[in-house]
Amino acid sequence: MVSKAALGVFWQATCGVVGIGELIFSKILAEAGWPYFRIGATSMLLIGCAWGLVFLLLRDKAPLRAEMPWVLLRGFFGNATLIAVVLAVRIGATAGDTAALTSINIVIAAMVGHVVLGEHLRWPHLVALVASVVGAALVAQPEFLFGSKGGASSTWLGYVMALVGGFLQACIFICARKSAEVSGAVASSVEAYMGVVMFLIMPFISPIEGASMSRIADNPLLATGYVALSFCLTYVGIGAGCLGSMWCPAAVGATVMTAATMVTGYVAQTILFGETPQLLTMLGAGLMLAAVVLMALTRTEVPEKLVSEDASADNPENAANNQENEAQEVCSNASSKSTSLLSFAAAEYSQVQVPRQRQRRSDGAAAAAASNPEATTVGAVAPANAA
Repeated sequence: MVSKAALGVFWQATCGVVGIGELIFSKILAEAGWPYFRIGATSMLLIGCAWGLVFLLLRDKAPLRAEMPWVLLRGFFGNATLIAVVLAVRIGATAGDTAALTSINIVIAAMVGHVVLGEHLRWPHLVALVASVVGAALVAQPEFLFGSKGGASSTWLGYVMALVGGFLQACIFICARKSAEVSGAVASSVEAYMGVVMFLIMPFISPIEGASMSRIADNPLLATGYVALSFCLTYVGIGAGCLGSMWCPAAVGATVMTAATMVTGYVAQTILFGETPQLLTMLGAGLMLAAVVLMALTRTEVPEKLVSEDASADNPENAANNQENEAQEVCSNASSKSTSLLSFAAAEYSQVQVPRQRQRRSDGAAAAAASNPEATTVGAVAPANAA
């Protein structure tokens, strides 16, 4: 049977490929003068209804109250990421460059994770950071380093939006992992309904969404086709993203998605738009991908927590003590939620749990412990220097 982690990798790769398809679709609509965000809002409404129907048919359990904030945040960051990268492409960045630049924040998140957890940074971490920064410079090729390239003066803003999209994407993985037990249909439906609101707001705050509704009124049949295509892309993208980010560790998911989007983006922009990437751009993208892979491979190994079954079975008092300790831990965690969240986010990008072999007491050790009872104190004990 295929594990959830393996399925998570598959869905993350699918989400990355479909995400590039969404970027290409938005660029085609913009060049044809169609209102992308209004069409997207319509498809989001249909997607929310579709995933809601799936939830009812599967009879999945509703999220717990403690899980709902993470579901809502995951929906917000998911739509915000899509909006950021769409704006990046619309402003002037290519699909491949956008996919490459979003990866730098994954490396930074891993670096911050090691610092937050008090771990010493090793040389692979520093190499990954340098490779990521140098790669970003080669991809963006800022004028103060490479001189003017004769392109649009607003292209740099597209690169900035791509970096913002990478940061938002890192937040998606954390929120999804904090709500890993929530039904994928529920998470997808919530994200779609939040997308309706956010996409309808964009024409009023974004200067690049200048297309009017007249195109839809003049050609409703073509508009219906665009809505259907947007529905297919976004439906698969939301579902794959929710399942992949919930089932796959953040660092691994980020690596898979970065590779999928980067390769698909450069291939698509070359075939569809004739935008062949330069040698320096490809070198920079390769460095950024290598940095993400290096950070994922050098995560700190942390042994999994073990439940001492033997101690509980041999001594009922130990079981009671364990329950008391767990209750104290719950109270302690409740009083420091912000610290726990920061540590969780840091660990997702910088640590990996490895199974620790369970240790059982041998029969000889158990017999020795039974034959040598613990010493007990009878009477009062006074300090040696007492009067």
